[in-house]
Amino acid sequence: MAGWLGEVGHRAQTAPSTSAGLELLQTHDFDLVLVEMPHPASEGPEFFRMVREELAREDTAVVFLGPEPPEEALARLDTLAVVPPHCDKRRVTRIADWLVDGSQAAPPLPQKDFERFAHHLERVSGLIFEPKRRTTLEDALRRRMRLVGAEDFEIYYGRLAAGPHARAEEHRLVHLLTIGETSFFRNHAHFEVLREELLPRIRREQERELRRVRLWSAGCSTGEEPYTLAMVALDVFPDAEKWDLRVLATDINLRSLATARRGVYSERALRTTPGSYVDRHFHKESEGRYLIGERVRNLVRFDQVNLASGPYPDRNHAVMCRNVLIYFRREGYVDVVRRIRDSLVPGGALFLGHSETLMGLDLGFQTVQAHHTYYYRKPALDDHLDSTAPPEPASPREPAADRNPPPRPRQS
Repeated sequence: MAGWLGEVGHRAQTAPSTSAGLELLQTHDFDLVLVEMPHPASEGPEFFRMVREELAREDTAVVFLGPEPPEEALARLDTLAVVPPHCDKRRVTRIADWLVDGSQAAPPLPQKDFERFAHHLERVSGLIFEPKRRTTLEDALRRRMRLVGAEDFEIYYGRLAAGPHARAEEHRLVHLLTIGETSFFRNHAHFEVLREELLPRIRREQERELRRVRLWSAGCSTGEEPYTLAMVALDVFPDAEKWDLRVLATDINLRSLATARRGVYSERALRTTPGSYVDRHFHKESEGRYLIGERVRNLVRFDQVNLASGPYPDRNHAVMCRNVLIYFRREGYVDVVRRIRDSLVPGGALFLGHSETLMGLDLGFQTVQAHHTYYYRKPALDDHLDSTAPPEPASPREPAADRNPPPRPRQS
């Protein structure tokens, strides 16, 4: 296959063994990876996980040459095509050609198909695609159509809605639509509020009670946010092992959750992380790759949760749901916030992204300003909503510490 691709104008590289192939994935920037797998069921889903996790690039396409693998394996790879071993080589060539020039992948998305796909995605995931996000949806559809060999939107919709692997295909499409760049200590002011005000108060209150603390990262992506929560929590709870302290981390994206559980990050992901935290909580694995420390990892529990349908974890002391609500319609937005409010203990805190707001919505929260930012507080049992609470800023500014990232991690 590599020779064939070379003959038609693509640069291709082969690996003689699984270990050599995995090493190539770590060190090379591939657009397409072809994996020959005669017996995927016997290889087990672990191999599929290793291939995806070793990719140097998030958007690399993976094509398996062999029989259709089991559903559990398909779910582990969000950008995947399976090509029968005796299929015409031209199909693989078409995939490679499209990755070079995606504009040739499909005709423009008709309005009726846009509405049909948007409705289906809202129903199964809660994601909203208004006309202004049409291009985002269309690009993801084209990518998936080429990878699965669907010649038009009608054929692909049939595969997505009722095909033999419809659920796995939904996972892969949702993954493309929810990829977001993140980093540790993003919006540093939120973590200052937790470290300096909220967590010390929670400690004082819980020391006299159950010594139980729950922090929830809703929409945790690849894990930077919940691991940051755990690091900050250890500042306030250095004796965390004597507490029932947990950071709950949830996301709809299975592939992002797999990356988060692995806990290995690039130097870029640490670009806003203070050096003292890097020294204490990360171990350098190789050039530019850092492993989160065991003590932090042990505090975090990952799970898949669709915020549009739940269920939600309960009795939370603080919830971070940042840059997630922008994907919902107003009624869905309000429903998610109400359910988060119900999941909070009295006096619990909700942190939203800078482009998200509860202004003009009567959802039972107080707006609290602190450390150059704001958050929302659920009233405690012994108080009531303060109608004179200061209005939240329309566009809060980042503190100086965020605009000037800390020194890069020290080499070891």
